[in-house]
Amino acid sequence: MGIIIDKKGPRWGVMIGAIALACGYFPLYSAYDKGPGSVPFAVLCLASLLTGMGSCSAFAGSIKTCATNWPQHRGTATAFPLSGFGLSAFAFTMIGGFAFPNDAGDLLLMLSIGTFSMVFLGMFFLRMTPPSQYQSLPTDEPGRPGFQRKDSNQLHRSNSKHSKHSSKSGILQEPSKSSHKCSILELCPMPSPRFSWIRCFGTFFTAVKS
Repeated sequence: MGIIIDKKGPRWGVMIGAIALACGYFPLYSAYDKGPGSVPFAVLCLASLLTGMGSCSAFAGSIKTCATNWPQHRGTATAFPLSGFGLSAFAFTMIGGFAFPNDAGDLLLMLSIGTFSMVFLGMFFLRMTPPSQYQSLPTDEPGRPGFQRKDSNQLHRSNSKHSKHSSKSGILQEPSKSSHKCSILELCPMPSPRFSWIRCFGTFFTAVKS
């Protein structure tokens, strides 16, 4: 249903919702009024499905309209139809309790007529305002006649190796590491014929500890 509303507009979704509500609640009223076995069980399941689809379709159309017309206040704008959708069950139940006490059949008839009429009449008041056109910034300033605003500085792609806070003179070089580092070959003197490997490993471990 959301795809239809996005392509055709919210009125199509609200109109489909009104028809689905009428086609859903009236078979339920007819089944209750005529007694058990008058309406097949599959029809009752389909009628219940139509009531849910109709309410969700009309609700989606109203939410689409509010969110589009007030893009800067979408939370507040969508809160009104959302609260109305939640309080509708309370309103119909309260009206039915006062008007038709202990009569579920008349309540279902009121739901079939009331939901269809309210959604169908509300469809004609839905209108989506066109979005505001983009306007470029003026090149002159009102307080300074003849002054032309200069263009912004052109952006340049920076190299990932460069530092963000590097100076104009060049790249900040990484501080040199300690010159104490030396190779293993320097730590190991030329092996003598006697105890050459023991001297090499001993010199290496002594340099590492220091």
